[in-house]
Amino acid sequence: QYFQLNIDINENQQSKVSSIRKELLLDYLQYRSEADMSANDLHENLLQYSEYSSHIHCRFFPFWPPRDVDLLQWLSHWIKQGALPIAIMNMYHYHSQKINFYCTSSSWQHRIIYGVEPRGIYLMNPIQIQSPQQIYEQLTVDSITYIIRQEIVQRYNQSPMCLTPLAINNNKSRLFSDTRWRTMNVLGQVVNVLREDRQLNENETRNIPYRPTVTHVRIPSTCSSGILIFSKDYNQLINAIDLPLRQ
Repeated sequence: QYFQLNIDINENQQSKVSSIRKELLLDYLQYRSEADMSANDLHENLLQYSEYSSHIHCRFFPFWPPRDVDLLQWLSHWIKQGALPIAIMNMYHYHSQKINFYCTSSSWQHRIIYGVEPRGIYLMNPIQIQSPQQIYEQLTVDSITYIIRQEIVQRYNQSPMCLTPLAINNNKSRLFSDTRWRTMNVLGQVVNVLREDRQLNENETRNIPYRPTVTHVRIPSTCSSGILIFSKDYNQLINAIDLPLRQ
């Protein structure tokens, strides 16, 4: 709760979960692509509170492509003005660069920033302190969601034709019409997972050790990384300059 306004991010995400068919692979990929709350979703949540939306305003500052910004100084400026920053970060892109990456839930997290000091940035959901470099790495990420291979395998219905919409450029599906499904070669990634799973099953029947190399599939996300600033000062939000691109 902030500005006497309660925005339950987790509750709103759960409402999306309960309203989607997830048993079929393409349904699931569509769901995961749009499941996470974007900056626009959070703004629309604010508008539901008519008693607050008239005097609490927000603006989203994207961090992808990477921005040239002193994160500590920039956040400190807004917090001193009484604003509330919410970071929209891709946690699993950051952790995927580490050893033994294993994604089991949403790639995206929404973290309230409630303080800064020279040694780090204070976050909620959960409460912790992280270095500016850690935060920056999680903020400067393209709109991608990670799907673990098990989620692909268990939803594939053994019919290659079910994957056709991923390859058709003029297909009428609202999400699969996005060119990123092709440029990211989601179809090829899915096929690689299924090919390795078939090899795994064949090797198991022969007692031959085999370890799949593809741990996850990358799909486009409707969520964008950046920081959403809530403030009572509308003019300050509107007049703030856009963060310049890093050269």
